[in-house]
Amino acid sequence: MSKKLIVFGGNGFLGKRICQEGIKAGFKVVSLSSSGKSPTKILPSDDEWVKKVQWKKADVFKPESYKDILKDANAVVHSVGILLENAEYKKAINSNNDLLGEIMSFFQTSNPMTKNVSNSYDAVNRESAVLLAQTLIESKGKLPKSISKAPAFVYISADQQPPFIPSGYLESKRKAEFELYQLQPGIRPVLMRPSFMFDEHISGDVRSKLKDLIKLGDQFNQKILNNALKDIIRPTVSTNQVAKSVIEKINDPEYHGPVLLEEIV
Repeated sequence: MSKKLIVFGGNGFLGKRICQEGIKAGFKVVSLSSSGKSPTKILPSDDEWVKKVQWKKADVFKPESYKDILKDANAVVHSVGILLENAEYKKAINSNNDLLGEIMSFFQTSNPMTKNVSNSYDAVNRESAVLLAQTLIESKGKLPKSISKAPAFVYISADQQPPFIPSGYLESKRKAEFELYQLQPGIRPVLMRPSFMFDEHISGDVRSKLKDLIKLGDQFNQKILNNALKDIIRPTVSTNQVAKSVIEKINDPEYHGPVLLEEIV
């Protein structure tokens, strides 16, 4: 019988590649998202695996919308998060428009008086992950005897604090990691720490242009500065690399804890 993999945010930028690698690895894959639809930005070559994924609608903040689906899950991936509390940044970073103009637009801060609490770092990056993990544990009915028998819970965290991004971003990620670790042995936490991600199948958008700039900076740092800025300029990583690492760790029943960028790369 195929193992069951649930990907919350499975139609998103990284989530779709985790679904793809899950299908390749022989998992029965279910994607949960607010729309319940399959991803829009895919290639013709993606059609085969997309048809094999079950695309379902659920609200991560409403456990009753997905608790029953988790009962027989062998692994759950939380691929939901925000880089900025300005909700417009995702539109900008996935666009094909002027690089500088788009970057400036998504770094604009919103009026704090109109701030949406449901779109805060704490709610999206931390609270939703902990709630999903707790619901997974409750759906199983009883705690496993050892962590190797527990369902894997994969959390997409971050390598370090990105430049120009508010400190609340990484703080919310590390808080989530800590709280998820406390839920052992109910779950086996796998804490992925990628750096700036890009989709190797997509070119010409803001994200791929940023990737090229970061890559140049990384090469300059290594060849000219002898890696003096290694804690500031970090290698980029493709969503396929991250997805493959996710499946690899899910398939290792003894693994739990952070998965560092160096290992992902």
